[in-house]
Amino acid sequence: MEELLALIKEKQKVFAQAPFFDYLRDTKISPNDRMAFAPCFAFFVMSFGELNRHVLRVEPTVDPIQALVNQHTYEDEDHWIWFLEDLNRLGYDEPIKFTESLRFLWSDETRIQREVVRWLFQAGALAKPLHRFILIEAIESTADIFLGATQALAAERQLLDGSDCRYFGDLHTSIDANHTMFTDESESILDNLEITIEEREEALRIIDKTFEMFTLIMSDLLAHIKVPKTVNGNFTYTYELRSYLVRKVKPLGSYLVEAGLLKQDNLNIALKEQKVTGMRLGDIVSSNGWVQSETIEYLMEKLVIPERDAALAHPSENTFEGDNEPILIAA
Repeated sequence: MEELLALIKEKQKVFAQAPFFDYLRDTKISPNDRMAFAPCFAFFVMSFGELNRHVLRVEPTVDPIQALVNQHTYEDEDHWIWFLEDLNRLGYDEPIKFTESLRFLWSDETRIQREVVRWLFQAGALAKPLHRFILIEAIESTADIFLGATQALAAERQLLDGSDCRYFGDLHTSIDANHTMFTDESESILDNLEITIEEREEALRIIDKTFEMFTLIMSDLLAHIKVPKTVNGNFTYTYELRSYLVRKVKPLGSYLVEAGLLKQDNLNIALKEQKVTGMRLGDIVSSNGWVQSETIEYLMEKLVIPERDAALAHPSENTFEGDNEPILIAA
């Protein structure tokens, strides 16, 4: 077990070098702009509570390792409450409707987080108590780095406007530092634990995969942060919301129908197929022989993409029907 925990420490050192953390520590960028990744983290945070409640926790149990895991899940399951409070303090409750939030959470923009969450659920559900413990240790080691960076950032923000973040700030960090899994009693249980070669190999695989998954999430969060913009002096979103942009800018299918290249009935069929397969609309239309791929590429290059670029260049003009407030959209 000592070897496995040492490996986690080594992996943690590498994880700490992720470019995302360099961004969070870059004081040349305003604290608000560095914290703009926060809404993009929502799918993972909300799913993490479910992971603790319904996957990692197994009750009743007579296994001392599973008992440690269970106790930890009770300590970690409600952190999403602090996250929602922080989103409110950061000003993310106002600009987007509930339906638009749902559209974003299950759009391509959060696909990577959903894939990571699916892996965590599968790994946790199939694991032995020992491997659930290892999974938690690896997750917590990534959280130490993440929260260390956000804690400093939250302190900067507090100096600016007096707002106190709980999930990203001191509270979360201090709570995590006092988890039951890290007491003398739990360490005594682990020190006397003997593991087989097969259990060791599976533990190594879980450690490697966990750090791979969380490195992927950090890269994804960084990719969502764009050059900060402000609309009418208000704090605004700076992450990718392409699904919103499609609602404002005319989609490819509309161009094809209006140009007489595609029948509305065929477009409806293609849109239904897109929902099932996830394929790009242009690929579906061309594969059915309704419009040549060269024609679609020409429309994208000459009309669709330039119009979207123009929308990005003038974000204050991007409002939705029925909305009075502008919403910032990044490509």
